[in-house]
Amino acid sequence: IDAHADEVKGFSGHVTVAGELLVNAGAGDTGRELYIRDAVTSEFKLVADIIPGIFSSFPRGFINVDDIAYFLASTTDSSVELFDYSPQSQQVRQLTNLGAIGQAFSLARIVELNGHLYFSADLDNGLGRELYRFNLASGEVSLAADAIPGASSSNPSQFLTLNGQIYFVGSAVSGGKALYHLDPTTETVTTVDLGGFASNIGSLVALQNRIYFSGQISGPGVGVFSFDPHTGEVYTVATTNGGTPASSIVAVAVDGTLYFTANSNDGAGDELYSFEPAASDEIRRVSDVFPGPKSSSPRGLVTDGRHVF
Repeated sequence: IDAHADEVKGFSGHVTVAGELLVNAGAGDTGRELYIRDAVTSEFKLVADIIPGIFSSFPRGFINVDDIAYFLASTTDSSVELFDYSPQSQQVRQLTNLGAIGQAFSLARIVELNGHLYFSADLDNGLGRELYRFNLASGEVSLAADAIPGASSSNPSQFLTLNGQIYFVGSAVSGGKALYHLDPTTETVTTVDLGGFASNIGSLVALQNRIYFSGQISGPGVGVFSFDPHTGEVYTVATTNGGTPASSIVAVAVDGTLYFTANSNDGAGDELYSFEPAASDEIRRVSDVFPGPKSSSPRGLVTDGRHVF
């Protein structure tokens, strides 16, 4: 990012809409707010000071739907609400008014399917933190799935849409983590059988009609796994010699390669690894950014379809 505005710093979280780059950034007199990059001057300009003054609204969870940017941000009454930004009107609107109920929305990303935005929230209604949806046409917020009925929370995160279905990671009833499947048509939610106790499940990635994820499952151990929604089978793609993979995993569509952070216990620390399903069944370290045992700990991996950042 070529930021000519020296006072704007700490870029994190971004989305591109209608060729314009929106980011969460900070400046001394505004805190962390929504900024936009001027395509002509390359300078970053404040779009909206949602919480006026030096305090921050921390815009996050950006998503582009039909060239409208949707995102979450904190408000002056300490709630977290849903906002949108239209490049055409150059206006930011607050779409929900859930009130001062603490961190209503999770920091996990939002996904869109069939005119609804899906997100994790605790609306202080006795259901715990579960999966909700926002109707883009009516503005209505409704419960999408109560994965763990009652007051206990499933804590949905890592949302993914594939073939008109929604998949997400959440807390399992028996402890650890679970992979859930929501059919939006029937509004039924089921648990995918991972074949053992699971923990540390990383981001879900769709590639070649399969879902890839990293984590730890009793039996195969720590590694990268894939789930075939058509057969219901979970496959062990590769393990990392007892190391710790994957707080972040991303698919690069141009060559069908998965990239993720891992530690294969070979003295290189936490570095960037890759797996190409069509080529082999082995995990390969892409680069040892910090040679030796020091970790570069790649995180926040994103792709433009050609490169990994």
